[in-house]
Amino acid sequence: MESKKVTDLLEKYFEGQTTLQEEQQLRTYFSSAEPLPEKLRPYAPFFKYTHQAQQTTVRGNSPHQSYRTFWAVAASFLVLISITFLSQDNYSTAEIEDAQVAYMQFKDGLDLVSRNLNKGTSTISYIDYFEKSTNKIFK
Repeated sequence: MESKKVTDLLEKYFEGQTTLQEEQQLRTYFSSAEPLPEKLRPYAPFFKYTHQAQQTTVRGNSPHQSYRTFWAVAASFLVLISITFLSQDNYSTAEIEDAQVAYMQFKDGLDLVSRNLNKGTSTISYIDYFEKSTNKIFK
């Protein structure tokens, strides 16, 4: 491939306008054993790397490792569930007792407020009577 065509392809590549075939031509050109012109040498490592990365495949986990991972996840889940259920029973009993105590205290407080309000309303009736009688006198 001539250097003018490669330069044009590089410009298109860095502008994001190349096709997959043109990108493959660039990778093939830079991974070839031909001596490269001086101005194109800085691009060679990049395209060699992309060519090699495209050729490699990802290896999966071994079956032994996947079973170990499965059992580790299962054991963690089992421990989490057991801790949740064991702590929930103790916590709920204490929570119920605390709620009952709080309810009784609240009920006693409301009874006290109710008694004092009833006393206050009975004294207000005397004030109302006093106000009516003073109004009769001063008029």
